[in-house]
Amino acid sequence: MNFVLKARHVFKGSGGLLFFVCFCTSCIEPFTPEPNETQRLLVVEGHISDSPEPYTIRLSRAQPLNSGGSIPESGAAVFVRNNEGTAYDFTEVSPGTYQSDPACFKGVRGATYQLHIETTDGGQYESVEVLLKATPPIDSVYFEREKRFTDVTGKELDGIKALVDTHDPERKTRYYRYEWISTFQIKVPFPSQWELAPDGSFAQVEFYHICYNSDTSRTILTTNTLQLNEDRVTAFELDYVNTISYRLRTMYSVLVRQYALDERGHSYWSQLNKNSENLGTLFDPTPYPIVGNLTSSTSPDEVVLGYFDASSVEEKRLYVTRDELDDLGLSFPTNPCVLQADTVKGGYDEMLLRLSWGQRIITIPGFGSGALIMGPAECSDCRLLGDADAPDFWEN
Repeated sequence: MNFVLKARHVFKGSGGLLFFVCFCTSCIEPFTPEPNETQRLLVVEGHISDSPEPYTIRLSRAQPLNSGGSIPESGAAVFVRNNEGTAYDFTEVSPGTYQSDPACFKGVRGATYQLHIETTDGGQYESVEVLLKATPPIDSVYFEREKRFTDVTGKELDGIKALVDTHDPERKTRYYRYEWISTFQIKVPFPSQWELAPDGSFAQVEFYHICYNSDTSRTILTTNTLQLNEDRVTAFELDYVNTISYRLRTMYSVLVRQYALDERGHSYWSQLNKNSENLGTLFDPTPYPIVGNLTSSTSPDEVVLGYFDASSVEEKRLYVTRDELDDLGLSFPTNPCVLQADTVKGGYDEMLLRLSWGQRIITIPGFGSGALIMGPAECSDCRLLGDADAPDFWEN
């Protein structure tokens, strides 16, 4: 059974452009290499936009499926050339990660770009020319309440799903991809924190009550409007969040990024999503690597994995407060910290033992004066769950 209450919340702010998409023709086909061949395949991840920020190209060498990950490709010469012949260098900032200088390079809508790579072993690679395509604005991002059977125990959980609407009145987009970054506030229930002084006495120290943590999309989110008369995306689901964790307990925010794709780019991301779903996670080595839009200039038969793309990016941020969720009647389970806090009954020795287990001395109103209460450290010091500094964009 699905229980839905709708509450539309339009963004309070609008971000600008940022970075992503691709171009070409034909379809993307999966490629199944021999196990020994997989070890030497170059993997390229690259995106540019018209935002004034560093653009990133990541190079690595694919490893066999059970090897535990890829190996960064360091020491390469990387640059991007536009349709006017101007080349922009990328500098290696960490093993296998190359970035542009935003003071020198900013993409332009409607221009074409081609990625060039030369590895330390003399291999030369290039992408097809990609068009920096314009992305239509996001109309709105909002949430709806929904109960789902998402608990491993089979219980029905309360939560919200984040949705996005957009449209292109010129009908030029048709293919869309989304990413999101969520940020949430953490308020621990027992912020009073004590420590044991060398002389055996107790001293109260500064406590950390409110912190922040973030999460990013871990699935590939693509959609298209080919079957519609309009180029319009309506109520496309980005993420579902239940009420078990800290994410919705005080304040939750999600930044949504929208990218325009062409047919080949949509095919690539859809194939990659299918691979990752079959395997279990997006970040594991895939059993069927997908050939993208790059080739080797020195060895035409060499297979190159990954994709280089370009587009503007549209952003919107949504804030969800606890008051809004309470008004909708969302049910929140009891914080586990309340259940795990306990009175020390074995005196000084038990207290020392619990401290060695990583518990903290906490003060809990209602437990009676003079009682020594202890519980998990993460229930009294939020720094164990996030960052004490609020993000610049956070609304109080």
